[in-house]
Amino acid sequence: MGPFVLWEGPGVDLDITVTLRSAGWLGTPGDGTLLKNDNPAEPNAAGLIVFTGTDHTLAGRAPLYVYADACHWASTRPDAPVTTADEAVAAFASQASSEPSTPDDVAVGRHAGKAVALRVPGDVQIERCDQGTFRFFIEGADNARSGSVPGQVDELWIASAPNGGGLVIFDIVYDEAISPGLIDELREMVGSATFG
Repeated sequence: MGPFVLWEGPGVDLDITVTLRSAGWLGTPGDGTLLKNDNPAEPNAAGLIVFTGTDHTLAGRAPLYVYADACHWASTRPDAPVTTADEAVAAFASQASSEPSTPDDVAVGRHAGKAVALRVPGDVQIERCDQGTFRFFIEGADNARSGSVPGQVDELWIASAPNGGGLVIFDIVYDEAISPGLIDELREMVGSATFG
């Protein structure tokens, strides 16, 4: 419990630290992911993934593209990447197939941000989507974020890092079996984020 370095940027890139309020989180400091199982019946788990795109000159960053349709993504990648929180949340909020929520204003540490939740529909047949995958977005050439099972929720908290650090997406991932308390804990974790 306590401060945890969620992302350790290479070279001059930024570091992101969050505060863990309970034990049982699994993750390697600096690699951008945390996981906790809230239910003994696998694979019911919740987690946090950080994506540190988009398009700027610091090391380890890549442009981030939001697909217009999460199921039919192969033909719906836009020509230009998103570069601001407003652009990103607008693209996610209009994404077909992913049942997006209404966007909300949030605080990521001391920074204003936007949040939108994407849900894999309960009746989707993922194997009928392009290449048998359900994709929300892609960072760079090959770091795609996908939905793997019906009912999966990716709650995206999007903020601009300080000092020109680019767009950062905190992906709070859970399924419908997870307790509301664990979801609240993940939201508090993102709300505690500091950039250094």
